[in-house]
Amino acid sequence: AGGRVHFKYQRPAFAIYPDNGTTRPHSILIPQILLERFGNAAPPSQSFTEFIIGSDAERRVVAVELALEQIDSGLISHLESLPDLDTLFVEMPGKIVHRDSEEMLRLTNLKSQLSVNIQEAFQPKKVR
Repeated sequence: AGGRVHFKYQRPAFAIYPDNGTTRPHSILIPQILLERFGNAAPPSQSFTEFIIGSDAERRVVAVELALEQIDSGLISHLESLPDLDTLFVEMPGKIVHRDSEEMLRLTNLKSQLSVNIQEAFQPKKVR
């Protein structure tokens, strides 16, 4: 779905960039978020015992970044199947969103469907 995953061995952390802009009444200012990975760039090697018993605890997904418009019911099923997922970073379509907008309704529904921390974010489109 064009997102990014963060594994346990990467220990993802995020910092919110403050914005001094003002919001309109009944609107929410979505912060810009910088998500960084700490720890190893590659998964640690498995010991012989881990290989035999099938332990992959360090290789489990703990965080996912996705754009709101990419999230559908099929993707929600995949997210629900990730046992160690604890944070979902949802990129919102605009920096200022009305509290009663369709986007906020979708986000509220996501929060009720998934038992994970959902962090709203606004990130400028990445240029490659």
